[in-house]
Amino acid sequence: MPVNPAASPVIAAFRALRRALDDTESEDERVLLRNALRDALDRDAATMAETRIVANSWTVTGEIHRGRHFVIEALRHRDLGDSWAIKRIISAHARDPLFRDMLLREAANHLRVRHKAVLAAHAVLRLEDGSPGLVLEYRQGPSLAAQLSQSALTAVQILQLTSRICEALIEVHSLGIIHGDVTPANILLPQGEPGLALLCDFGLSTVAGAGIDGFDALGTPGFMAPEAEIPCAPRHPAADIYGLGAIITACLDVAGTDCCVPLHQLAALLCAQDVASRPQTVATVQHRLKTIASEL
Repeated sequence: MPVNPAASPVIAAFRALRRALDDTESEDERVLLRNALRDALDRDAATMAETRIVANSWTVTGEIHRGRHFVIEALRHRDLGDSWAIKRIISAHARDPLFRDMLLREAANHLRVRHKAVLAAHAVLRLEDGSPGLVLEYRQGPSLAAQLSQSALTAVQILQLTSRICEALIEVHSLGIIHGDVTPANILLPQGEPGLALLCDFGLSTVAGAGIDGFDALGTPGFMAPEAEIPCAPRHPAADIYGLGAIITACLDVAGTDCCVPLHQLAALLCAQDVASRPQTVATVQHRLKTIASEL
C-alpha cells in the first residue's frame, strides 16, 4: 500500500533507531532498550529516562513504602493499564538468603488467603537480579497508623474496624496461619473507610505452631505479644489477638479515655500478659464486639 508522505520522517527515524539498537553489543542491553522504548511510547512520554520494567509486563510508577529490608512499589500493567503493587527486597539485601526466604515464606502464606478483608496477593515473580517479588493488588487509602496521626475514630468506627479485622483473622487462622504483626501500619483503609479495612503485610507470618529463625524477636514494639519476644518461639492465634487488643488501645488513645468504656475493658483483656487470660479464638472476640455494638 502507498506510504503517506507525512509518515516518511517517522519511517526514517524508525530505521535509524533500529540500526542503533542492532549496533548495541549486549543482547541484554538491547532487550532493556526495546522495553524502555515500548513503554515510553505506551505512555506517550517525552523521554525514556528512568523507566523500570518488571517481568516485561509492568512499569514501576512510584514508591509506596520503603522499610529497612523491603520496598513496596506501584506498578502499571503495560498492556492493560491497570494498577498493581510489588513488594521486593531492597537492593542492598537482594542476594541475602535470609530475606529471600522471608519474602518467599510471606508469599506462600499470603497467597493462600482469599478474603474480602485481606489485601490480595496475586503472584510471585523472579526479578532481574534473581530475587523474588510479590505482586499485590493496589488499593488507594491511608494506613490506620496514618489515619490516627490525623484524626480520631469514633466508637462506632472503631467497632467497624475491629470487626472487619476479626473477619480477616478468622480466615487467616482457619488456614493454620498466624499473621504475626497485627498493627495500625498493616491495616489499609480504602477510601479512608474503617468499615472497608484490609489486613496486609504478611511479612512476619508463620504456620501456626512454628517460629522464625534468624531473629531475636519479631514484631512491632507496643503491638507484639510478650511471648513473641522469645527467640524462635512458636506462634499461636493468641499473639494476633494481643495485636488486635493493642490496635483498639491505639484507637482509644487518640479518641480519648471517655470513648466507650466497654472497648477499653475489651482491649485490656486482649492484651493480657498471660496467654491463658486472653480469649482463645478471634470468633470469641467478634462475639464480644457484637455485644458492645448492640449496647451503644
